[in-house]
Amino acid sequence: MEKGVIVLFLLMGTLIVSDGWARAEEETEMLMELTEEGPAHVTLEIINPNNIEELKSIITEPAIKGVYLESFTSVFGEVQDFEISASSSSIVMEFDTTLAQEEAGVWVVDRTDFDGRLNPITELKVVLPEGYNLKEADPQPDEIREGYLLWRDADYIPGMAYERGSSPIRQLVTGLLIITLLIVAIMFKNRRKSP
Repeated sequence: MEKGVIVLFLLMGTLIVSDGWARAEEETEMLMELTEEGPAHVTLEIINPNNIEELKSIITEPAIKGVYLESFTSVFGEVQDFEISASSSSIVMEFDTTLAQEEAGVWVVDRTDFDGRLNPITELKVVLPEGYNLKEADPQPDEIREGYLLWRDADYIPGMAYERGSSPIRQLVTGLLIITLLIVAIMFKNRRKSP
């Protein structure tokens, strides 16, 4: 039993609470892919954890999986389809969760601080649903890139509001309508001036 407890603490030190367990090479990347209906698919990858060999040998044990599941549930609320796997240089955890709630046509994600339940995330990438635009964020992303928002060294899930953007066709029609109205107004004005 003591060996199991020690291994559990080794595992917890990789992701949960204790920054002292991490080496400089270790990075944690999280990708949150939001959907139109509100749920999100979350992938968290711990790259180069200092105890990778020990982790690979125990990572699929139900008790260990339960520790990670409990940590994610404490941060994200409901967690579904939780999977965990290991490669030669990383541990990957994937799950689905409901982050966003719709409020009058705007999807809102409440900010959630980790409060020591998870280590800071080296890179947190959030992918909005296709056709949606970020309305506001708390805090603002460090970068807005093509296809995703990026926060560095995040010890939180950022608060966000996003909404469906207007379609390119609608923007084109609106632009053409404005140009047509301007041309008609200029022609009407010029017609009134001529004798």
